[in-house]
Amino acid sequence: ITVRLTINQVLQDICDQAIDDAIKRLNADGGDVVILDPHTGEIRCLSSLRRRQRIGSPLTIVEPFEPGSTLKPFLVARLLELGKATPREMINTYNGVYEVEGRRITDIHKAASMSVADVIRHSSNVGIARLSERVRDGELFSLYRDLGFGTPTGVSFPMESGGTLNIPKRWSKQSHHSLAIGYEVAVTPLQLALAYGALANGGELMAPALVKQIRDVDGRVTYAHQPRAIRRVYDATTTRTVMTMLESVVDSGTAQDAGLATFDVAGKSGTARRTVGGRY
Repeated sequence: ITVRLTINQVLQDICDQAIDDAIKRLNADGGDVVILDPHTGEIRCLSSLRRRQRIGSPLTIVEPFEPGSTLKPFLVARLLELGKATPREMINTYNGVYEVEGRRITDIHKAASMSVADVIRHSSNVGIARLSERVRDGELFSLYRDLGFGTPTGVSFPMESGGTLNIPKRWSKQSHHSLAIGYEVAVTPLQLALAYGALANGGELMAPALVKQIRDVDGRVTYAHQPRAIRRVYDATTTRTVMTMLESVVDSGTAQDAGLATFDVAGKSGTARRTVGGRY
């Protein structure tokens, strides 16, 4: 039997080297890269590296983390689609400090107000927290579930983690705002890449694929991957609007170092949190 994977070995080698270089340059503990085709769900690269740690499984599939601000565009997209926000609408961001439910939410980029588009461009915690108040707990939970968080993707790997997404009745008074900012939820790099794929492909969450084709001993094809949409999360008009915002993040926002001279890049910066020894 011959199994052909979707992995591209050239991309895999490039990513392995890029992570190694970045870890040395930044004195980081490790890094992960996922590359996938957003239109088919086919995974082209799964790369992980940890200093002082031997890796026996693809950590991009089995090790979840709190994704932080990388979740902000998904809520904005849902609000745009519901007609509860517009890109140019101005939000009071209280000069970067917002006190709610006994906690203080702060911004790095402090401003009295921002447009919804600039909340994404400058990654405003205050802005997204205030925008999140336009949806109920159940609506925020449903959005994250629609994006595939809190449940395994079904990729062909037996140790896959589904991450963590608590149901609303287990939330505290502070959970709603925390989840909007990307905390109190844990996702794998693969889950996050697939969710961004839904923004990139016009709104469909695709099932991931690691196996491209299987042939039997006689060379006959017994399996060939066919792209499969799990669900439509957004309409195409919404995703086009949000993609413009994500382009501005790289062009003039918090992720300018990610810009490339030869390719157009859309993306979102985020400060992830992880636990070590039971503590952040």
